[in-house]
Amino acid sequence: MEDRLQIIFYRHGKELDGWAENIRFHQERFIIPYNPYWEDARIKPMDIETLLYRLLVIFSGFGGFRGTWKLQQTLDYGMGLRTGISCERIDHHYYLGVDKDSIFLESSISHPECVHKMFDLFIQEIAAYSKLGIFGYSETELFDESVTKAYHPLLKRKIKGELPDFLRNYFIALAEFKGDFDLGVLQIRWPLNQFSMHKVLEEGCMAFEILHRLNVELWKKSNSKKPGSSVISN
Repeated sequence: MEDRLQIIFYRHGKELDGWAENIRFHQERFIIPYNPYWEDARIKPMDIETLLYRLLVIFSGFGGFRGTWKLQQTLDYGMGLRTGISCERIDHHYYLGVDKDSIFLESSISHPECVHKMFDLFIQEIAAYSKLGIFGYSETELFDESVTKAYHPLLKRKIKGELPDFLRNYFIALAEFKGDFDLGVLQIRWPLNQFSMHKVLEEGCMAFEILHRLNVELWKKSNSKKPGSSVISN
C-alpha cells in the first residue's frame, strides 16, 4: 500500500495546496455570503463539484478494481454538497461531500444478509475503516415497535462509539429479518478546523479501498447462492 500511496502523491502532490485553498473558499461561503477577495484572488476557486469528482476518481482507482465507474449527479442540500460515483459491476454507490464543518466519505453496505458468510473478515475491515478519519454511522431503516420492544434493554444501552451501534443493529436485523435488509450508512469525516489535504487523500484512498473490497466480496457471496451464477474474482 505504501508504494501505491507514494505514486498517488507523486502524481497529485503539487495540487494539494490548491485543493486545500478551494476547500477553504467553499467553507467561507457558508459563513460570508460575499468576500471581495474572491474577485481579486490569483487562484480562482475551482468548482467544488469538480474537486469532489476528481477525488472520487482517485479514490476509486487506488484499489485497481475491475469494472466500470460512473459519476453521479451532485446533490446541493443547502449547507453542503455531496457527489457520488457508482460501480456498475456490483451496482453500488459511494459519496464524497463537504459541508461547513468537514469533508466526508460515505456508503452503505452491499448485501448485508451475506455478512455472516465472511464475518471475521468483515469485522476486521470495518474496524480498520473506523480508524480512518472520524467514524460515523447513521441508521436508514428503523425497527418496528415489536422489534424495539423485544430488544429494548439492548437498544437503550449506551456504549461509547458508533461502531457498537452498527454491530448491534446488524445482529438484531440478522435475527429478525429474512432476506435483504438495510444496515444504514457508514461515514468517515475529516474536520475542516484541523484540515489536511494530504490526510484526506491518503485516508480517503484507504477507506474507499476497504469499503469497496468488502462490498465486492459481499456481492460475490450474494451471487454465489443463485443457480447457474458465475462470479469472477477481483
